[in-house]
Amino acid sequence: MVIRMKLEVRRAIVFAGLITLALLTTACGSTGEERKGCLPPPDDFQETDLVGIWWAGTGYAGRVDDYLEIRADRTYKQTIFIEYIDVPSVYYESDWLPWWIEYFDDGIPYLHLEGLRLCAHNPDISCDQAGGGPEDWHAFNQGKWIDYCKETMVLQENEGILMIKSAPNSDNIELAGLGITPLDTWIYELQSREIIISTLP
Repeated sequence: MVIRMKLEVRRAIVFAGLITLALLTTACGSTGEERKGCLPPPDDFQETDLVGIWWAGTGYAGRVDDYLEIRADRTYKQTIFIEYIDVPSVYYESDWLPWWIEYFDDGIPYLHLEGLRLCAHNPDISCDQAGGGPEDWHAFNQGKWIDYCKETMVLQENEGILMIKSAPNSDNIELAGLGITPLDTWIYELQSREIIISTLP
């Protein structure tokens, strides 16, 4: 009974988020893509623009650092440090894993990172699990994640998928994760093109 109530609550949250997203995308003013933050990278974007150290995280209710070190040889390394308040902290460092890019007509490339951990983004997922898991008909979202730019639900089995978009109010790009709910965001920002991450606690 409790599990069923939790699933109903989560379904209601997702539904409310989808309604909110629909209202935002039909409002007056700029295009729907601009309102959702779904602008493609600049015309001169090249895959080498991904090379460097990227960070996503939070500083509230404990510390969360999620680093991606992306190399030009199409490999990357992920380092995660999560400092919880009431339970032991988590540290994860991957091997060098492959990445590749999928291109679409709408101009937003999708960065596929094989073996990416999503535990920093979603604390319900263990850092031992690669990606978002398989399709699960018992989960509130069937194990799928929200691509708010295409308004679709996507599996991330054994991988993570990041949208390569123009960062708001700048000439830079950002790497945006798919959402747990329509209002959820997990954004990686470029920190450096030179520093090698090997000194996290």
